[in-house]
Amino acid sequence: MPNFTDDYFVCGGVKALRDTSTSNANNNFAKQAGVKKIRIHDFRHSHASLLANNGISIQEVARRLGHSDVSITLRTYAHLYPKESERALNVLNKIEL
Repeated sequence: MPNFTDDYFVCGGVKALRDTSTSNANNNFAKQAGVKKIRIHDFRHSHASLLANNGISIQEVARRLGHSDVSITLRTYAHLYPKESERALNVLNKIEL
């Protein structure tokens, strides 16, 4: 890719990218790859979903998404943690008294 360097960041860099720049790049990449274009916001949800589905705590997901309160994250992504009660039960069942 032209103009690409290892220190090129979408977020957290010296200067934020313009929405139109990000959107145009997204459109071009989807077209080049021959895949359906998704909204930029869908990348955010995919990021959170991938982390949650791989056992990353809701607190870390909230931190990475920039949520000031973990309850915001829980309202949106709690459905990604359905096995938590099962995991908790397994931990408690393994305890020997």
